[in-house]
Amino acid sequence: MKFKAIFMDNDGTLMDFKAAEANALNCVIDQLGIDSPDAPEVYSRINDQCWKDFEKGLITQEQLRLRRFRELMEYFGCGYEEDKVKITAETYVEELSHQNILLPGALDVVKQISAHLPVYILTNGISKVQHGRIDTSPLAPYLSGLLISTEIGAPKPAPDMYLRALEMAQIEPCEALMIGDSLSSDIRGAVNLGIPACWYNPERKMKPEWVIGYEIHHIHEMADVALMD
Repeated sequence: MKFKAIFMDNDGTLMDFKAAEANALNCVIDQLGIDSPDAPEVYSRINDQCWKDFEKGLITQEQLRLRRFRELMEYFGCGYEEDKVKITAETYVEELSHQNILLPGALDVVKQISAHLPVYILTNGISKVQHGRIDTSPLAPYLSGLLISTEIGAPKPAPDMYLRALEMAQIEPCEALMIGDSLSSDIRGAVNLGIPACWYNPERKMKPEWVIGYEIHHIHEMADVALMD
């Protein structure tokens, strides 16, 4: 086989984060007493910006965790005292940690790959959330390792997580394959280190000008690329 280990993103690649987020967010919205159909869209816009700032190193994970709800609460005028912000953030984290909804076909593809090669998940996120979701999911028995940005100390696309995964797998960059749906974190981080990358692009977004290696549109194709000769 061409590769000796497979690195995979979690959210948007193996797990349905949109569904998980919606379930957890609904609990928070109810708790705050926000009665607006625009609340999920407003939160999504705020959260996306927070994650972009986090990936750029402009804010810490803890600042992200609080800022998104502080800004949401400020937007809807429901009070954003620090204690209330912290309680809201903790409620969201707790609810999200129970949401391990797999994308259709994800379990089958991880089973198929792990029968031949070690599979490591590399994920940006809060440790409590990702352990709560991944450790209790059907994926867990088929994983050789789980690397989380808060435990590594830096999020993708920073090199830290990839380097740790290479060390765990005891392989060179050219011997790994990174599969993920995010160009800015999963794919860019791998390419920067010379790790072959496979962009999972189910929405068929426009290709970037820089070389990304492999591009797939269906989840079952992950195994085709991972196990190629």
